[in-house]
Amino acid sequence: MDDTMQGRYQWFHNALRILLNIDAREFPGGEDDWPQFRDDPHRYFIRANDEVSEKLYALMEARKPFPVADWQPIETAPKSTTKPVAGGHLVRGAYFLAYCPDESTDPQGCICVCWWEPHMHGLDKGGWQGEGDYELRPVLWHPLPEPPESSR
Repeated sequence: MDDTMQGRYQWFHNALRILLNIDAREFPGGEDDWPQFRDDPHRYFIRANDEVSEKLYALMEARKPFPVADWQPIETAPKSTTKPVAGGHLVRGAYFLAYCPDESTDPQGCICVCWWEPHMHGLDKGGWQGEGDYELRPVLWHPLPEPPESSR
């Protein structure tokens, strides 16, 4: 899949997740329409009038977790380095933001600090690790922001 298709797929995937997580309080349709939306939001969205569809679309756009163009495929992410030392290994971490869609139904909740843990699965195998010290399955990465001036 080329980058353009990957970006479209990510947008579509996120939009569907957002649509599925709209609740009754923020639903822009009529009160009588809520049960139909709740039971089949995809079909409701397709059949809704333009005004309601535009409001649903605006909700999805407002909740988008990031501009896909600013993020890169996880295959290009920096990896922590390791070197043997007496009694083990010295690991120099390379930290970044990761987008992990399998971790949450809320797209904003899918973003976390991540790094490559080179010895997670034994001496020669590694894996992506998250801020709660658990294994992740990221699909995109983004550099961490610069710290505030006062903390440098």
